[in-house]
Amino acid sequence: MSEKNYPRGFLLNGIAAGIKANGELDMGILYSQGPCHYAGMFTKNKIQAAPVRLCRERLHSPIHGLIVNSGSANSFTGSQGLKDAYILTRLAEEELKVKNESILSLSTGVIGEPLPMDTVKEGIKKLCRLIESKENKPGLFAQSICTTDTKVKEITRHFEIGGKQVRMYGSAKGSGMIFPNMATMLAFIVTDLSIAPLLMDKALTEAVDESFNAISVDGDQSTNDSVIHLANGKAGNPIINKEDQDYQKYKDTLKEVALYLAQAIVRDGEGATKFIEIAVKGALSQEDAQKCVSHLANSLLVKTAFFGEDANWGRFIYAVGASGCEVDETMIDMKLGDILLVEKGLRTDFKDQEASQYMKNHDLYLEINLGLGQYSKTMYTCDLSYDYVKINGDYRT
Repeated sequence: MSEKNYPRGFLLNGIAAGIKANGELDMGILYSQGPCHYAGMFTKNKIQAAPVRLCRERLHSPIHGLIVNSGSANSFTGSQGLKDAYILTRLAEEELKVKNESILSLSTGVIGEPLPMDTVKEGIKKLCRLIESKENKPGLFAQSICTTDTKVKEITRHFEIGGKQVRMYGSAKGSGMIFPNMATMLAFIVTDLSIAPLLMDKALTEAVDESFNAISVDGDQSTNDSVIHLANGKAGNPIINKEDQDYQKYKDTLKEVALYLAQAIVRDGEGATKFIEIAVKGALSQEDAQKCVSHLANSLLVKTAFFGEDANWGRFIYAVGASGCEVDETMIDMKLGDILLVEKGLRTDFKDQEASQYMKNHDLYLEINLGLGQYSKTMYTCDLSYDYVKINGDYRT
């Protein structure tokens, strides 16, 4: 990606500080040369990591940036974990000569292990020196946040507001323990847009609902999941302070960036061989649509059917009924890609060979129309393979 595509005033970088024994990149910094409006959304797991608690405390305060590490989650580490998060952010603030409580801490990795603070402190000093020399390497930042990821996930977009070009950059990590709310994931979306904080909050909530809260790899959520959204106003556009066309343009771009990153997480699902879009339509309520699509996306039988390339549509039907949503089986239609499998509760005359051939594709689409109402919900998931068990069976070794 060309540097001209990145938002003005932001500097990113990543290093191998020594937290990971394998020598891979494991610490990153994201810094704005001016204060930012800050919006964030976080895991709903009842056990929340120290960095999540710190980031929650600093919501809606002016923020200059963040320090992130991989390899250790700083989760379930007691009062010392929170103390360590405060210490590392204060050190970064001192090194960068910015206000107290204007740097965030994010962590991802193994739960229950304290941060190696001597290593972290040296890493912070090195990262801050890179920022002082204005070295901007977003690709290294995107690598530094990875754990079991096999691919770096980042995207840039630009749009025009009030005659000014506005830029947006997003990066994320995530591969396993993926299911709302949200997933074992960190996502960072920054823009040089000038916008009112309350509108940022609203747009981020909508974007996350349709992206990071609409994915599943394995039906589990972690203790560290965070989406951080920063805007520093360096584009120089007239401030967006109402829900007009300019706000819609920004919101559409934010949703596009968030959805791309969320889908990239699913595509990089641990051991995944298939990317699956599941749409439930015609539900009696939004709650029913969510229940049904979530059960389909998380069903082990459904996921293994996709892995085995087995067009066993009975497994899809069972999951609909087991989800707890309102169902009238005589009203159900089901499509696999463009192939109509079920119409009004009965199998059609589709050819098994045709459906089996479709299942060999990497990208798959399953649609269930309950035929009862106007509500719908889409989720993105992957199959469950032998490699998923291998990866998670020896995660710490």
